[in-house]
Amino acid sequence: GANAVEAAPGANITALYHFNNAGGTDSSGNNNNLPNAYGTPTFTTSSKLGSHALSVTGGQCYYNTTGVLVQPNIGTIEAWIYPKGYPDATYNGIVSLGYRYNAGAFCLSIQNNGLPSMATWSNDFVPATGPKAVLNAWNHIAVVLNGTSVTLYMNGQAIPGTLATLPNITNFTGQYQAVGALETWGRFFNGD
Repeated sequence: GANAVEAAPGANITALYHFNNAGGTDSSGNNNNLPNAYGTPTFTTSSKLGSHALSVTGGQCYYNTTGVLVQPNIGTIEAWIYPKGYPDATYNGIVSLGYRYNAGAFCLSIQNNGLPSMATWSNDFVPATGPKAVLNAWNHIAVVLNGTSVTLYMNGQAIPGTLATLPNITNFTGQYQAVGALETWGRFFNGD
């Protein structure tokens, strides 16, 4: 598809990754880089923003173990994705912040039916209906979390929900952060 036009990053942005054939460099100015590669991620010139896109085939990601500082239980994660398949039933990881074991992670993923999903671990939002991603095409996916209120977006269409309890999202400093996988080396995304 044609390249999208990107708005200037807002003042409260934590990280912004373009993957313009340069690994996981943070373009927000906050130096939240993803310096490590698991597997061998590649780049494609088929991109929605910029000149390249990260390309993973279900076993690679970019990550760091220093994490980022976020506002407690409030946040937005968004990405342009080009899914090529869904190897995991519920959580094909797009962006992951934090470790699974502390029940305080904040993760954006996609189900094997094309519906978006999000996890805070043990307190997830996995909708059964709503707008789905199109395989082998560019799709915009996002999650907005505000306390127990959560809204997933697929190509601009909202799927609102409510978490059972308030998440334990306070600070990801010193924790795992990845693009292309959930948790530590698992539930990988397959696509660009």
